[in-house]
Amino acid sequence: MSTVNYAYKEGATVAQKDRDSFNCELEATQRVPTNTQVATTPTYRTPTYYTPATTSCYGYTCTTTGGTAYGGQVYGGQTYSYDANASLREEYFQKCMASKGYKVASVPKCPSNAVSADIKQRLGGKLRAPVEGSCMVSLTERSGNIVYPDERAD
Repeated sequence: MSTVNYAYKEGATVAQKDRDSFNCELEATQRVPTNTQVATTPTYRTPTYYTPATTSCYGYTCTTTGGTAYGGQVYGGQTYSYDANASLREEYFQKCMASKGYKVASVPKCPSNAVSADIKQRLGGKLRAPVEGSCMVSLTERSGNIVYPDERAD
């Protein structure tokens, strides 16, 4: 079962957490902009190498495959892009939520068959504190709530 970070604040509602989370995400995005960097996998991690070109002859017809200047197929040295500020933006978001009084706990994510529609509907009010054996179910794009062990259907 995978785990998720569940932000909890005594007395807060799912709707309030959803708003707070949105505002912190927006603020983090504004304060820590995207910094896209382009890099190539280093040769010590994924060496660049070339396979030899091959020539196959059938009768009087020969075919050469892999025609690069260095040989056949090229492996390694892939180019990729990444956001150099992603971890800083996440840290800003976490500190923003903490400044609003949220504490974060790592809890298991509820399996999709573990929570009935009835239970989900009842979870839309106040946030619940995590307890041993509980799991978290998503209710909105940014918020969820705790399902206690005796409420689970699995």
